[in-house]
Amino acid sequence: MRTRKLVEALAQNIDSLAGLRIDPPADQSLSPAEQAVLVSLLPVAARVKQALKPVAPSPAFEARLRESLLAAAIRRAEEQRHGSRDSFVQRRWVLIGAAAGSILSVVGVVAAVLWRQRSLART
Repeated sequence: MRTRKLVEALAQNIDSLAGLRIDPPADQSLSPAEQAVLVSLLPVAARVKQALKPVAPSPAFEARLRESLLAAAIRRAEEQRHGSRDSFVQRRWVLIGAAAGSILSVVGVVAAVLWRQRSLART
């Protein structure tokens, strides 16, 4: 069976379900076996649609949610503000360390060249 076709047909019929009235599907692209499956699924779809009614949240819930979201936003803004200063200090030390490492590596190469020249001059 073509599951995708059944799902599409079921979705089209769900929108028309006002109560438990179930009309046979008018989709001619479905085979008789697929139409039979669709008809058997329509009552389930109607019951699900009835059970899934939108519910308005209570004012107390909305107030708690608003407060918690504002508190989280303030915390995040403070963390970012302090975090950017800390990351600047960390970056500065990383750059200083990288520069020191580069200088030491150049000094090491120069020392190796000088040592090599002196050892060649002695022989």
